[in-house]
Amino acid sequence: INRVEMIPEDRRIHPACRFLHLTHWLGPPMPKGQEHLRKRVVKDDLIVECAVPWVNKRTHPGAVNMDFTPNHLFDPITPTRLFDNMPDPSRLKFVVTLRDPLKRAYSEWSMFVKWGWERVKDFGQALDREVKGLRRCNGTIFDEPSMVLTMPHNEFSAYHKKCFTGQAMEYVRNGMYIIGFRNFMRLFPANQFLIIYSEDMKVVPAKDLLKAFADFTGLTLADGVLDDRVVSARCRAGSGGRRPNHQSFSKGMTQREAALLSSIFEPFEQMFEVWVRHYGVQVALRDHPAVLRRRRLSVVQTDE
Repeated sequence: INRVEMIPEDRRIHPACRFLHLTHWLGPPMPKGQEHLRKRVVKDDLIVECAVPWVNKRTHPGAVNMDFTPNHLFDPITPTRLFDNMPDPSRLKFVVTLRDPLKRAYSEWSMFVKWGWERVKDFGQALDREVKGLRRCNGTIFDEPSMVLTMPHNEFSAYHKKCFTGQAMEYVRNGMYIIGFRNFMRLFPANQFLIIYSEDMKVVPAKDLLKAFADFTGLTLADGVLDDRVVSARCRAGSGGRRPNHQSFSKGMTQREAALLSSIFEPFEQMFEVWVRHYGVQVALRDHPAVLRRRRLSVVQTDE
């Protein structure tokens, strides 16, 4: 059982958490004469049960609880909250792990179907629902996505707040990476970001990945601590004895679904590449031999 003491005024919680009613309270029994405290706790504090444990400030002094959900990249107000509430926003470091948006969309949908959160069991229907929503929200930008880069920021911000919520199960929106980066980088400069592509993580030695992370964060990488298993290892799901909560690939997509996603994501991917190069956002391992080899193979397979 976890008690979250600081919550937004609208009392939203992470989708992986749920409210606990009084009848579901599993905490220790209240001492005689203090039963009223139980009701006060539930009334004044948000009592939730989470799939992911929260760091306890009593057992981890100085720790700061922060939600790690990737949806924050697309939440319109997250950058402002961070900038306004952190003691020194210039010291923040953002490590952003990205995946091929087409594969990411299918993987997210299949994950939520498996978890029982997504009621639409057909991926194509789920895509059609979201695409219709995007077109209905702003048909002009849907037909001319290049406006995302050229419109004044006040217009971009209005579009972002209207058409993006930063919530889960937005399979198309959460793959339009340029949207999140433009919103974040109005407050945080490029040198505070490191992009790591999950496809690249899987082909490089773990030591090289750790070094890229250490170089960016300023954390010390002690070579003497790395044993043979770490030096020779690569990032593999389940290689450490555990598998991620869910990991799906795009093999279950139909040709129509893949073509629809490709047509939508292609201009956003091109804009994102232009943005990253123009502002000099660091991309980890971009020139690593294993990454270059992977990309060459990917091009060959695509051409075939």
